[in-house]
Amino acid sequence: MTHQYAEWQVAELAKLGQSDRERAERVLNALWSAVPGLFQDLARSAGIHAELAETPGTTVPGLALVETQESSVARLTESRIAVWEIVRVHRRTGSIEGLIAAFPSVERDELEAAIDYGIQNQSEIDLLIERYESMIEHRRAQYPYAR
Repeated sequence: MTHQYAEWQVAELAKLGQSDRERAERVLNALWSAVPGLFQDLARSAGIHAELAETPGTTVPGLALVETQESSVARLTESRIAVWEIVRVHRRTGSIEGLIAAFPSVERDELEAAIDYGIQNQSEIDLLIERYESMIEHRRAQYPYAR
C-alpha cells in the first residue's frame, strides 16, 4: 500500500513523537532501514555534526540531542537549553566539570554534544553569545544599580 506525500503526515508524525516516543522510534527505524542513507542525509541537512551511526537504531550521543530550524536556536532536545548558553558557560569555566556543575540535570553526553555543535557551528554560536552579552551590557548601562 502506498500513499502520496501530504504535509499533515509529517506534522502528525511529530505529534506522535511527543505522545508515544517508542512508537515513533519504531516508525523512524523502519524508515531508516527501508531507505539506506536517509538518516545520515537528514542529519547533515539539519546541521547536526556528529559521528553517524552505521546501523539504524544505534544511539549516537548528540545526534538527536540538538535541534535546528531555520528560525530557531539550536537546543538540546530533552532540556530545551540553548546550545549557545552551554558553550558560553563552557568558555567561562573551561571544563566539562564546570558545565556539569552549572547544568546538573543535563547528561554529560548531551553537554558534550552541545560543545561539538558549538565547535562545528562556531560563527552561529559566537553571534548568539555576542548578542546576549551586548544586551546584558546595554541593560547594565541603563540600570547600573540593578543586578
